[in-house]
Amino acid sequence: MDNTADKAKLAKVKELISKLLNVTKENGATDNEVISATLKVQQILAKYDMELSDINTEDTEEIIQDEVDIANTNWQKMLAGVVAENFCVESFTRIRRNYMGKKCYSIVFYGYKRHCDVAREVFKSLFEFGNRRGKEIFKEYREAGRNVHGIKNQFYIGYIRGVKSALDVQSRALMIITPPEVKQSYKEFCIQSQMKKSSPIRYRADEELYERGVNAGREAASRKEIVG
Repeated sequence: MDNTADKAKLAKVKELISKLLNVTKENGATDNEVISATLKVQQILAKYDMELSDINTEDTEEIIQDEVDIANTNWQKMLAGVVAENFCVESFTRIRRNYMGKKCYSIVFYGYKRHCDVAREVFKSLFEFGNRRGKEIFKEYREAGRNVHGIKNQFYIGYIRGVKSALDVQSRALMIITPPEVKQSYKEFCIQSQMKKSSPIRYRADEELYERGVNAGREAASRKEIVG
């Protein structure tokens, strides 16, 4: 951008991004407002082929790790991966032992704080929705005298696919990508930490359960608190 008009336009774009970056929970914004502002920033950056380093803000953003405690279930790990790739962060599972020596598990979102904040809240919301539906279906099958072995996992696989399909549409529309510097930092972190992949989910084939999961996932990911 060389001429005066282009420079003025760029200055306005930078000013808008700076205002959006200040839409945080610390500044009194709601979860929905933070999600909307974060997605809007990514859309603007992609539209004008810019990076956050092009914006002159007072504070330089740092890459952080944000943890959410979970049970040791692979569907939660898979769900976190889908959320991460659609909200500009990376994710992995951390295992530690408590004071009694028992293993404890957590999902870790890796990226800029404002992105991690959004990813964490979206993940928690999607998990709670899916977990509740999974329990309802298990109860339904059990009361009907049907085989309940593996039904939750079949539902959850469909659920994750439904969530992914809905969020992918949003990501393509808003041109959302994980910042290259976050990807590089995470790659180096994985090498240093000797990261291992999760085991696949075991389930029994049930087309009805899978489709119910897909529909539930799309419904969950399309709610206002997810799309902003």
